[in-house]
Amino acid sequence: MNRIDTTFTNLKEKGERALVGFVTAGDPDYSTSLDIVKTMCNSGLDVLELGIPFSDPTADGPVIQRSSARSLENGTRLASIMTMTRELREVTDIPIILFSYYNPILAYGPVAFYDEAVAAGADGLLVVDLPPEESKEMTGLWPGDTLSLIRLVAPTTPRDRMAYVTETAAGFLYLVSKTGVTGSDGLDFAEVTATTAA
Repeated sequence: MNRIDTTFTNLKEKGERALVGFVTAGDPDYSTSLDIVKTMCNSGLDVLELGIPFSDPTADGPVIQRSSARSLENGTRLASIMTMTRELREVTDIPIILFSYYNPILAYGPVAFYDEAVAAGADGLLVVDLPPEESKEMTGLWPGDTLSLIRLVAPTTPRDRMAYVTETAAGFLYLVSKTGVTGSDGLDFAEVTATTAA
């Protein structure tokens, strides 16, 4: 059983929900970012989403856009995020999910990305702009299945497609709670509840 499955199994047995935290790696700089994430991990976080900064984060709102810009301006690259993941793994055993757009992974090379992420201690990958139908161009090159590919569903996802996405998911499903970019107004709690009940 991997760290993601173990974490959710343990939480379910205790009747608890997961506290998942997101940070753009390298914002405002490497050492400060690492200190922030270590503090989060030592303060009750159950799952960490470590954001890979991208120059054009179209699905994200202004807060994450600015954090990505600051991180990139300070020299954060995928290689340094692998180093950060390795350093975190020395001090915490919580699941680490790398959160990215597809372009940085494609530029890095899907096989190199997989090998280095697994070696660093990452447990999963969430690629916000890679549809399930196109993901085999990445996962088909992976030499194993240690890295869980987290899938996304939304309130607008048709039920038949949701079933397909669920069948190909690993680790957990990520529910996009609203249409539009992250951080914008107008969350419809009834719609989210209906989606999770489906």
